[in-house]
Amino acid sequence: MKRPPKIDSQWFYDALDEAGQSLRAIARQMKMDPSLLSRKFRGEVWFKPHEIEAVCGFLRLSSDEALRRAGLMGDMGLVLVAMDHVIDGYGAISKAAEKLSLAADLRYRIQGALRVDETQEMEAAQIRAEKGPFLALDDSVAVFERQSSNIDTASVGALSVLTPKSGDRFIAHLTRVRKTGEAVYRRPDGKEGEAVLKAATPVLLIIP
Repeated sequence: MKRPPKIDSQWFYDALDEAGQSLRAIARQMKMDPSLLSRKFRGEVWFKPHEIEAVCGFLRLSSDEALRRAGLMGDMGLVLVAMDHVIDGYGAISKAAEKLSLAADLRYRIQGALRVDETQEMEAAQIRAEKGPFLALDDSVAVFERQSSNIDTASVGALSVLTPKSGDRFIAHLTRVRKTGEAVYRRPDGKEGEAVLKAATPVLLIIP
């Protein structure tokens, strides 16, 4: 049976003291039995990621730091994920009008799926499709490596995030690309197009 992750109890207790709060107050906020929460803090019972996020929200702590301290951010590297973009039903990517955030359990799922050898920074974008070929993926989250100015060769033949030299980013299947950036792609609706790219990276994960 897998053992519960080790919770950095002292870190939380110090934060409790600084905030002038108690475990009982957090338990009441979470609608959880205080004795059960106490056992979770001692590492005797599995602390679910969304529960850690709730505690951190109450104490105004970093949930990412709490997950890292609990060993829930992976043991082969740390995946840092930022989400501030949205994708429409046709694959167009734009800046979100409001602040977006990833729930702790979703970050945990991303970390578990993406095994890396060192700290790696990712981007995530929420799919908001009222119509179009991505309609079935509405409210899903697409994850891809944060783009530089390079065209990743792994993008060729894959569903990828393409950054043209003019215009906004979009998602499409990259059919072929020259070293100079001239590319041929197929959009999610099946239409083909051409563009001169300055960057491309494959979509690594889509979480419903």
